[in-house]
Amino acid sequence: MALDERRRLNGYLEEVRKSALVFEYANDGALVGHLNNFLSRATAQFQRSVEASKSQEPEGPDPSEGVWPRAEVRENVRTDSKGRVQTERHWSLVLHNTSRGPASNVDFEFENLPENVLFRTHREEGSLGTIPPGQEVRLPLMLAWGSPEAVECVVTWTDTVGNVRKTRATVRT
Repeated sequence: MALDERRRLNGYLEEVRKSALVFEYANDGALVGHLNNFLSRATAQFQRSVEASKSQEPEGPDPSEGVWPRAEVRENVRTDSKGRVQTERHWSLVLHNTSRGPASNVDFEFENLPENVLFRTHREEGSLGTIPPGQEVRLPLMLAWGSPEAVECVVTWTDTVGNVRKTRATVRT
């Protein structure tokens, strides 16, 4: 009977060891020693994997890199000829290059705009050119009453390797 119990216990422990940490110890000091050894080995293994990952090249473009669009407002407070305070708002579409290299052939479009809605930028035809890393381009944004509060903006650009990339974001006013 005791032998059967011992076999079942050993079988159970073998199963548990596949997915859990099991230590045998005689006292609290022995348990602490086991835990310290385990944590030291785990920490060393983690540090080795961190160091190895630093030397690896990324497996493709970083999705956080790109030319990201956003709307920005600048307010001008002035007094009119009758002494009334007036606030003027000037909206801009800002395209910010967060990539490590220059973004060339930058262009954008607003998608799914409702018909007869004014949500445009003042710009010349064609590409906006190249935006250096960490820099941005600011374009006047024309809005009117009834303009949507948010639109989808798709920015296309070419990275330093020559890959055409797209960045999609919601622009909110």
